Amino acid sequence: MSVRPAAGSLTCRLAAEAGAEYALAVLDPGAIDAAALTWEYALSDYVVTLTVGGAPAGAAPSLNAQSVAASEAQPASDVVEVEHTGDPLDSPAERDRPWTVGEQFRILDPYLGTYQSARVLRIYDGTFVVAWFEQGDPTRLAQWLPRLDSAFPVVREHAFPLLRGTFADAVPRTSTRSGQYLVLLRDSLVRDGVGYVGLAHAEAVGDTAFTWIELKVDTAYQTTGLASLLAHEMTHSFQRMYTHATRGVRASSITGATLWGVEGGANLLSYETVRRYAGLPLDGNYDWRAPDAGAAARHVALRAQPATGEFTAGYDNAMGFLRRLVIQSAHSGSTVDAAVRTVARGAVEGWYGYDGITHRAGLVSRMRALLGYRWDPVEALLDWTLSHAADDLTDNPEFQDRTSLRVWDIPDGTTGWRASATLTSAQASQARVERRYGSPFFAYLLDGGNGITLGITAYRNLEGDQIPSPPPQPIDIRWKLVRIR
Repeated sequence: MSVRPAAGSLTCRLAAEAGAEYALAVLDPGAIDAAALTWEYALSDYVVTLTVGGAPAGAAPSLNAQSVAASEAQPASDVVEVEHTGDPLDSPAERDRPWTVGEQFRILDPYLGTYQSARVLRIYDGTFVVAWFEQGDPTRLAQWLPRLDSAFPVVREHAFPLLRGTFADAVPRTSTRSGQYLVLLRDSLVRDGVGYVGLAHAEAVGDTAFTWIELKVDTAYQTTGLASLLAHEMTHSFQRMYTHATRGVRASSITGATLWGVEGGANLLSYETVRRYAGLPLDGNYDWRAPDAGAAARHVALRAQPATGEFTAGYDNAMGFLRRLVIQSAHSGSTVDAAVRTVARGAVEGWYGYDGITHRAGLVSRMRALLGYRWDPVEALLDWTLSHAADDLTDNPEFQDRTSLRVWDIPDGTTGWRASATLTSAQASQARVERRYGSPFFAYLLDGGNGITLGITAYRNLEGDQIPSPPPQPIDIRWKLVRIR
């Protein structure tokens, strides 16, 4: 059942059946609704209180309370929009000749604000220039560089054809006169106090978007992970080329409308790169616990499981939803490449195509063209959430994850999207869940024998936004319930 309660609160009753279990998905749709008229903007966290009771009328239950707070870490994009200053050394876009192996050149370090020396170590296919900022530990670089040599052919074979077919049938360029694409290697990548393993830079001049990327020399990355990282950062270059080419007349452009679309879309392309490299089917329902699984296969199956389900935080959290849309589109008759193109373009455009500058088609319009005019983004997010919560616990084909078996089954101590609460009517339980705006969560409900009376209240958490703090602001939420046992 899918319900939009009256603002603030709702109560419903499930008939008694001892041992019955349900999965409940909940979502604040405020940002999606607003995106139908303007660009998606960030809202405050939302808070939902779930109360489950099954005692006879008149009894005063003793509540077993749980509380789940929102993540404190604020997600950030690894895309850097560069402002052109006119100094030829300020931007690699001003490079006036091709790079050569062994060449040393000076480049402005945007983090230190000083010019640093870099040396060209590799040039792949005459086009992809790998240069190292001459700093730090050369021993670590010597360990890591052969892995890059192994990862690049994976990207060449699997990522480049997909990226060119998805966004632009062209190779990204760092400068016109070099005709090359720069990959800068660093010992550390710290931006705004956040550590990264990769960053993508973009600078638009006239009708051309110039792009380059930076990678951290991190020896924890083996061939598979490094191929995935390269594909992710290069996707940002293609995204920027696409949004610049499709901008309004004489308008400026940005890389994308939302964090979830830009970063989730980049992870979708990097995921697809490794899936194809591993030779796994799109919806093979792979068991990531298999002891003989290769590194690429484990990478694919584990990433089918969103890190926390914080959809609007992007990256793998959003990628799981986008991957589901690709699978549904392929099942509806699209080729896999066409499905990836539809979803990846829609994601970078935002729900309804608004980015504050140019109005494009948007993900909703593109999905309705493939899956029917009744396709609803809120309903789709709820179904995705239940496909995680109920995977392999129900026979209902709508609520299955098609890539990984028992997608919710993550060992303790590892990342994984777990239930925000498990509530039983036998104990008259209550849970308070605080969640990032636009991000769904799920809970399990257990019937202790007397049926389940479910109470839901929801409000926007404005504490800290204003001083003094205003009273709680009731909000509409959407929720959906499926029986799993």
